[in-house]
Amino acid sequence: MPRLTVVLWLFYVSISLGMRIWIQVRTTGRTGFVLLRNRSSALQLIASAMFVSALLAGLMSPILALSFSDHPLWRPWAAPPLVSIAGAVIYAGGVTMAVVAQLTMGRSWRIGVDAGEETELITRGPFRIVRNPIFCALQLTAVGLALLCSTRLAWLACAVQAIALELQVRGVEEPYLARVHGEVYLDYTARVGRFLPGLGLRPRAAAGADPRA
Repeated sequence: MPRLTVVLWLFYVSISLGMRIWIQVRTTGRTGFVLLRNRSSALQLIASAMFVSALLAGLMSPILALSFSDHPLWRPWAAPPLVSIAGAVIYAGGVTMAVVAQLTMGRSWRIGVDAGEETELITRGPFRIVRNPIFCALQLTAVGLALLCSTRLAWLACAVQAIALELQVRGVEEPYLARVHGEVYLDYTARVGRFLPGLGLRPRAAAGADPRA
């Protein structure tokens, strides 16, 4: 199972990152990578560093399991077949959701937030169900892969990634979108959940108080 997990990790990264950047370049002439521009906040850089670290740790977990399987940090746990099947299903759903949500963003797709740039507020497709379907998809994919090759390192990577996504959404993206799109975005947050349908709604009366609430 570790060998299959490595292949699935590489496929996931090539599809969700490599292919999407290629599409963005073909469509706009730009990569969509705005993370390291001068206007990037310290919090965004911290969240991004945590996310990249989690991604690399998730990939290294099955690689280390293949090479040094006796270490307790990346020794795979024995799991019944149903757990592996569940992992495969969750992984497939996560990758599919990521691709659909990224394509739905069209020219507005970005890696990072440039505070001086204004992009379209996307509320169609999967964004009608949750406000952050791409981040949901990334977390689902990581969990699916951790189920396929369960190690302490893999689950630690999932936890760090979840914290990174929370920091990025609450501390960077939501304040930016509230500033750029104003009432339209605040109405959107009152109707659509943050990561799960119906959860993370911000009542309209309190929406203007603090975008990170």
